[in-house]
Amino acid sequence: NDQSTLNPEGISNLLGCNFYETFKPNTTWRDTLEDVKNKLDNGVPIEDVFEEVRIDNNLVLVCLSGRWNFLVEGNTFLCDRWYDYVGSFSEGFAAVIDNNKGYNFINSEGKEICTRWYGEVDEFHEGFAKVYDSSKGWNFINHEGKEICDHWYYDVCDFSEGFAKVEDGANGYNLINHNGNEICDRWYDFV
Repeated sequence: NDQSTLNPEGISNLLGCNFYETFKPNTTWRDTLEDVKNKLDNGVPIEDVFEEVRIDNNLVLVCLSGRWNFLVEGNTFLCDRWYDYVGSFSEGFAAVIDNNKGYNFINSEGKEICTRWYGEVDEFHEGFAKVYDSSKGWNFINHEGKEICDHWYYDVCDFSEGFAKVEDGANGYNLINHNGNEICDRWYDFV
């Protein structure tokens, strides 16, 4: 018998309260989702179940207790988690916000594509989205969520016809290509 391991009764005696009652998991959100699924299964119109309902690119975007997700079929949700905000899909990706983490993107399967969260993001254009880190500046990510530039910029513009204008606060302006490479040998006062 290992004396260093306490049973539930021993833990409760040590704490001076019922351990399982005090540290009971909060099931409010799980119970709320179960109630929503039951209502949907019983034919309650979605407008009567959710706080807000929007149609986005033939997907149903729903808000429940201030959190957002996509309702894809029956009572199934696109994402495993709910977000503080979900943007519109562009090129198969939608920006999502978690107030505690920042911005990320989900793909059409509801999976987050970036391993990190950003301070700001913009929609995808020509396969790339602008991302902002307050300590570094602006960069671009591709559809795999990978940053394409080694250098972070003071400001960037969306890609157009294969190029994006970038601004380096000290040097001026340049253009980058889809590989994240600066195409001009020198920097200009304006591009």
